[in-house]
Amino acid sequence: SSKFIRDSSLPDGVKVEANSRLVKRWRIQNNGVRAWDDDVVMKCVNGTLEPLRRFVRVPHIQPGEDADIQVEFQAPGVAGEYQSNWVLMHKGVAFGHIVWCRVEVVEAEKSAPQPKPSPHLYSSWFVGDVTVDDYAVIKTGTPIKKQWMMLNNGQHAWGNDIVLKCIHGNLPATVTSVSVPSLQPGQSGVIEANFTAPRQPGVYSSTWAMMHQDVPFGHIIWCRVNVRSGKRWQTPPRHYSSHLESESLQEGSKTWIMANNGDLGWDDKVTFKCVSGNLPTQHTCVPVEHTAPGHSVLVTVQFDT
Repeated sequence: SSKFIRDSSLPDGVKVEANSRLVKRWRIQNNGVRAWDDDVVMKCVNGTLEPLRRFVRVPHIQPGEDADIQVEFQAPGVAGEYQSNWVLMHKGVAFGHIVWCRVEVVEAEKSAPQPKPSPHLYSSWFVGDVTVDDYAVIKTGTPIKKQWMMLNNGQHAWGNDIVLKCIHGNLPATVTSVSVPSLQPGQSGVIEANFTAPRQPGVYSSTWAMMHQDVPFGHIIWCRVNVRSGKRWQTPPRHYSSHLESESLQEGSKTWIMANNGDLGWDDKVTFKCVSGNLPTQHTCVPVEHTAPGHSVLVTVQFDT
């Protein structure tokens, strides 16, 4: 369980310049009974303000303690009000308070000086998983091709002296060091590593870091899979498809977090409809926000109790 304490930066409705880099921090308390570990992440569930990455790691917090959780955004280039909604998750199950970043984007003044990042800095940013989501179910002995989307958010271009290297883990990799694409600052690209699922069922992971002359930098990334002896997890076919990530019940209403795991975006034609049951609802069909493939959305239904 979690409790929102306060906004540590960017209060609701704050005015920000178009195309500026934004850093949002929420002060969150662990008011549950278990410590938060690497299995706890914060995920963007929907919104019009797009983050640099849709998952962020959270501090390891003991019950009763609180800490800041940080997310970075790039403000849109068009003036207007924008919002991004986030929820904490443990192994794909949402818990605690939903938090958000809500800003008003205004046109930048032409005379305003542009920020200058520190020179001579190698840095990387995890944008998202391209293939093999965390805890994807994989058949024993199956080859695994893991791809991450990484952003060069430093000041130096990535050349032959930059590699992605395995630093620890129990998921066997084909090689423990892989080359990365040549990326200029501000560019992003796909980095790939290959593994083989062990013969013994279980949860396996492999953790990797970007290296420049054997010095690590940037975000730590990993491949984490659930190896089973049954049928391998399959990517949904190209059609409309949804997946229930979590649900919560409150007095008079129920909320689901639904993931679009198809290949088509959800538009005005996509609705959430009651098909049967004896629990009276205020509406038998509710609209769903426009949701791109790979994104999630909150759907709430009000009931007459």
